[in-house]
Amino acid sequence: MAKKESLAVNVTIKSECQKHLNGVPFRVMHHTGDSNYWIQVADYCSWAINRKWDWGETEAYDLLRTRLAVPELALTDKGDGTEYY
Repeated sequence: MAKKESLAVNVTIKSECQKHLNGVPFRVMHHTGDSNYWIQVADYCSWAINRKWDWGETEAYDLLRTRLAVPELALTDKGDGTEYY
C-alpha cells in the first residue's frame, strides 16, 4: 500500500474510532502478516469465503467447512444488489 493510501486508511480508522469510543483512548497498530500466525489464518479464511461467493469456487472453502462454528452469513441476500468491497 502506498504511503498516501496508508495515511488515508489511518485517518479514516481514527475518525471512526473517535466517533464510537466516546473519548476512550486508543491506538491504531498495524502488524505485519508474519507477526502472528492467526493473522494468516484469518486472511486465508477470508480469501476462501471470498472465492466461494465471488467466483463460485468452493475447494478452499470446503477444506474449512468442518472447522466453522456456523456458516458465514449472506449479508447481502436481502439487499438492493449493491456490491460492497
